[in-house]
Amino acid sequence: MKRPLPGAAELESWVVDWGAWMGQVRDWWRGRRGPHRERLEAARRVSQELQPLHRRLARRLVEHPSARQLPSEEFGVLLRRVRTEVDLEAPELQLLRAQESAIVVELDLLRRDPHLVFRGQRLPLGVVDRMLEGGSPGRREEAWWALETRQRQDRRRLDSLLDEALGVRSELARTAGLATYPEFRWLEQSSHGWGPHEARGLMESIARSAIPRLRRWQDLVRRSTGVRSLRPWDDRLEPGGKLTPLRDPAALSRRCRDAFRRVHPGFGTWFEALLEHGQVDFGSGRSRSRRAWQGTGQGGLPVIRVPFTGRHRDVVKVLHEGGHAFHALSHRYQRLVWNRSAPVAFAEVVAHTLELIGSEHLEGAVYGQEDAIAARLRALGRVVRLLAGLARVELFQFWLHDHPHNGPRAREAAWTELGHRFDGDLDWSGLERPRGRGYLAHTSLLRDPFGQLPYTVALVGALQLWVRYRTDPTGVLARLRLAMSLGWTRDLRGLFEAAGLRFDFGNGHLAELMRHWDREVDDLESQLIRSVARRTGPGIADRSPTAARAG
Repeated sequence: MKRPLPGAAELESWVVDWGAWMGQVRDWWRGRRGPHRERLEAARRVSQELQPLHRRLARRLVEHPSARQLPSEEFGVLLRRVRTEVDLEAPELQLLRAQESAIVVELDLLRRDPHLVFRGQRLPLGVVDRMLEGGSPGRREEAWWALETRQRQDRRRLDSLLDEALGVRSELARTAGLATYPEFRWLEQSSHGWGPHEARGLMESIARSAIPRLRRWQDLVRRSTGVRSLRPWDDRLEPGGKLTPLRDPAALSRRCRDAFRRVHPGFGTWFEALLEHGQVDFGSGRSRSRRAWQGTGQGGLPVIRVPFTGRHRDVVKVLHEGGHAFHALSHRYQRLVWNRSAPVAFAEVVAHTLELIGSEHLEGAVYGQEDAIAARLRALGRVVRLLAGLARVELFQFWLHDHPHNGPRAREAAWTELGHRFDGDLDWSGLERPRGRGYLAHTSLLRDPFGQLPYTVALVGALQLWVRYRTDPTGVLARLRLAMSLGWTRDLRGLFEAAGLRFDFGNGHLAELMRHWDREVDDLESQLIRSVARRTGPGIADRSPTAARAG
């Protein structure tokens, strides 16, 4: 802190050393062992101890007269982010942000027992939740009601916490001199280059362009599964039946490596290297946590964890988390530790792109022809389902902060109204009250306000890359890999531009992307019908919507 910094050269060297020290602290932490809960608590304590020092160093950087002389290519985004942090250091804001954090702690205490009793067994919530993905209709319905009952038990306290959070957030905006809390949240997240206005526009574009495709997807699910009417517990069903199960983690890793290699030889090489270094963990799906994730291990190497279940979702998760790992490998040699990451929205562009493009290369690597076609269909279905679900939650976030003093009944009405716009053709008859309470299941309303927006933006970016990849795979991957290597040296808009993407969330652009979605689903559905007919004989499947329209 007392190191003399007479000019820009000395300041640049000091920032580099500061970042290197932070990197050493992170490596030391990653090398620690122990139970997950204890490590989280230790991380919290270490963070609290280091925060005052970090604030002093940040203030010294932004207040230095030579800060603006630092090379903008490498330091520009960092300086902007650090200036934002310093601007939010006012004691009044720090106190309010601490109150907001305390509300999240209360939420964690409320949800500290992640179990419920289902058919006489005490099971983790996640296990019961995954029962909605398949199985008999009776078990799906029973699982849905068990989850709804658990949610209803916590209702009053959850609504009370939401009241508290909305009050604190309104005060945060007022104290920061801003008109609305969303403006404060964008500032807090250093979401430069776009704002709440563009976000609202994207949600409306999804309502106009993606929801008709969701209805088409739901119709395909109904015809494929034989379900006459999709109820809420049928929402996660997918067409194509059960895909051929994978035998063991070794088969999963080998087949996904071959799929990555087909996307780009460099991706296959990277995945092979991660396997050889023991950085890919296919722990049992019966373990306590079934969450897939990508993190960073000792030495800065990425770690992928996908609990093995033998189902198709394992393949999807490897493609997704593999995208995150390749992104981390691409920017790990950035000199500044702050630049060895990226805005969440762009990180998810990479991961969702690997899902979509990777699904094009599963035939012969992971599946036979029929299963590979079904897997490609499911990848496209996930896009419209995610867009619809995320848009509904985020528009509800905007409604909450536009109406911070409205109570539970008004929230139920608002959530239901959004359901009429974004649920497609789900049949909620007789379930009006549970439908209205559905917002309580989304803890992001408390834990991470507007935290789903980056994923929505990312899906639009991934769709663009998928469309362009079909005509120029080499050029698309070259631009994407360049953007991946930039880390956080650009803001979100700059990274989109580096990847050759339009930073355009208007309805016209999304409608254009959805027309490509239509054509591909038409083609894949026809292929799947022909494949089934060859295997089982003619007349086994209904005609596709394309054929029906032509008839």
